[in-house]
Amino acid sequence: MNNKEFGMILRKLRTTAELSVRDVTTRLSAMGIELSEKTLYGYEKGIRMPNADMLIYLCQIYRCSNILSVFTGADDTMTYPEIRMVENYRSLDPHGRAHVDTILGWETERMRLWTEQLRRLSREAGQTAEQQAEDQVPADGAGITLSGTNPADASAAKDAPDASASLWTGSRARNDRPYSVPTPFRTITYLHRMASAGSGEFLFDDLPTDIIQIRATPLSEHADFVIGVNGDSMEPTYSDGDMVLVEKTPEISTGEIGIFIRGGDCFIKEAGENCLISHNKNYPDIPPSEEIRVIGRVLGRIEA
Repeated sequence: MNNKEFGMILRKLRTTAELSVRDVTTRLSAMGIELSEKTLYGYEKGIRMPNADMLIYLCQIYRCSNILSVFTGADDTMTYPEIRMVENYRSLDPHGRAHVDTILGWETERMRLWTEQLRRLSREAGQTAEQQAEDQVPADGAGITLSGTNPADASAAKDAPDASASLWTGSRARNDRPYSVPTPFRTITYLHRMASAGSGEFLFDDLPTDIIQIRATPLSEHADFVIGVNGDSMEPTYSDGDMVLVEKTPEISTGEIGIFIRGGDCFIKEAGENCLISHNKNYPDIPPSEEIRVIGRVLGRIEA
């Protein structure tokens, strides 16, 4: 596509939106973008070309979302938010791009597994439907014969669960094969060990952290970060090496387990009436102190 053809498309978009050149420059000005009418005419005549940012702004005003399709005729359309994401990615340093690449890889793999599982369920559901067609009730009402069932036991078929209902409830279908729906995941910050800065401030920048993927459950959705347990003072409830879900909160109730800091120490304990309780009786309870601060409530352990 040459500049003249490009300009003709821009003009067609403007006139289709029923906007004059002055209307466009006025709207751009309201967005904090100054563009003269002469320059816009130059774009439409192919005398000059807008940069990527200006093209996106113009297409927003013209309500053109499929920029790639409109200007190149490509089948794979790309909206201006997607173009903006590409531009933002290019502005990142290698460290930032590595983070984006990691999360994008996780999410791509999650969707691939999800799609494969749905296809499998769809195929098995179709097979079940074919089995049902083959196992229709005879005209004489003698009953239904299930696949894998002895015809002599047909009298019990009326009590069999409906296969179509079992596909999504976690029960078993007619062929007695279990079905499961893939569990979605979420990303979360993981602190490899329990520690705090010397000032008593709970600083993530001073701790070895990572971004990990965990199962998205009603419990994990309330977690703000994951932290690793050091030591055995909370056994048998929590053991050394466990990874626990933590919800940030400035206070917890008696009987709840939380993450606390005191000076340069960070520990996991149960909140008692007048102390912090260790579940392992080989360790003493910690008496109250004004130096002790609550960091968060422990919601539970991440199961393998």
